[in-house]
Amino acid sequence: MPGVEFMSTVVEIEEAIGQLPTSEQEALFRHLQEAMRHRDKPRFLPLVPPTGRTITQQEIDDALDAD
Repeated sequence: MPGVEFMSTVVEIEEAIGQLPTSEQEALFRHLQEAMRHRDKPRFLPLVPPTGRTITQQEIDDALDAD
């Protein structure tokens, strides 16, 4: 049953969060709130002058992570 596996995972996560100190729980919730706020926003690469060389996937990923 697929739902059972998901529920046990959620329960395990909730239990693990419950064991964190309050300050770390609050930091986690702030982080999740910020991530959820930005999840539907389009992500754009910064504009940079052309270099004449091929950009790598890692450079693209790093630029997107810099947001």
